[in-house]
Amino acid sequence: MASVEQLVAQKTLPARPLVNPVTPAEINIPPAEDPLLQFLTSCFMKDGKRQKAARVTSQVLLYIHTLTRSAPLPLLRTAIEAVAPAVRCITNKHAGKTVVYPVPLSEKQRAHTAIKWIVQASDSRKGRKMEIRVAKEIIAIIQGMDQAEKAQFSTAYKRKEEVHRYAMANRGNAGRNA
Repeated sequence: MASVEQLVAQKTLPARPLVNPVTPAEINIPPAEDPLLQFLTSCFMKDGKRQKAARVTSQVLLYIHTLTRSAPLPLLRTAIEAVAPAVRCITNKHAGKTVVYPVPLSEKQRAHTAIKWIVQASDSRKGRKMEIRVAKEIIAIIQGMDQAEKAQFSTAYKRKEEVHRYAMANRGNAGRNA
């Protein structure tokens, strides 16, 4: 019987390595200095344990990449932008009745509210680890953006819709001082 080298020399087998090394899928790791990731880490942080919160943030990005096989940072940005409310409603007692004032939010306030809602919505999901639950909630937000019924996928998106509906109902009070 002929050896592999002899078959290659006779050109019956192509000259290629016997073992095809499979290169692992490239993970585009975002820089740690990214402002959104630092803000997300700050929102996850409890009792000043920033390193633990940073580990949670990196695990969330890893799970998003594992579940979608795409770059996690653009998906995270899209999900936070989709859930971020434009306004919040402040209630005030005025002349014996309650008056609701819609107030616009800054970009940082919008992002913080969106992250807070995503974490709260992920608490109702199945799973033991917070990282997996948050990643699944972010993916649910992304999947729900394409659908007509967005609220059926994500509780956080449903909450945004409720806040905007409430603000639109009380938009007549927006110009008045709170």
